[in-house]
Amino acid sequence: MISKTGLITPLAKAKGFGSAKEGTHHWWVQRLTALINLPLILWLVWHMVHFVAGADLSSPEAVQEGYNVARSWIAAPLNTILLSVLIVNLCWHVNLGLQVVIEDYVHAKFAKFTSLVLMKLSVVAILAVGLFSVLKIAFGG
Repeated sequence: MISKTGLITPLAKAKGFGSAKEGTHHWWVQRLTALINLPLILWLVWHMVHFVAGADLSSPEAVQEGYNVARSWIAAPLNTILLSVLIVNLCWHVNLGLQVVIEDYVHAKFAKFTSLVLMKLSVVAILAVGLFSVLKIAFGG
């Protein structure tokens, strides 16, 4: 390639397009969040199956009683903490995964930037609503 100053070396062409030294860290954090999510999701599914197995949906009073049981379950301190950790970790994991997909498959710079910003704002909004909901139930709101 020829420029104003003459020939450009392959190294000069590659400057600015190389590794940002972030890929390995990103990969490890994504695997770590997946590993943390596994027992938390199994814990949540275990409890949800027990709620559904014992649920009586034959009358509005029974549904209200099940709702009250679920609220009291969420309000238990250990469950509040584990649900909050699960919400934060899931949002972090989703953010990392979607970031990789957008960076790999969206090629237009404006579309990539816009997609990343909208995705991050959406994940933060979901995180805020999830944590607010759990904490509101936990503190009796």
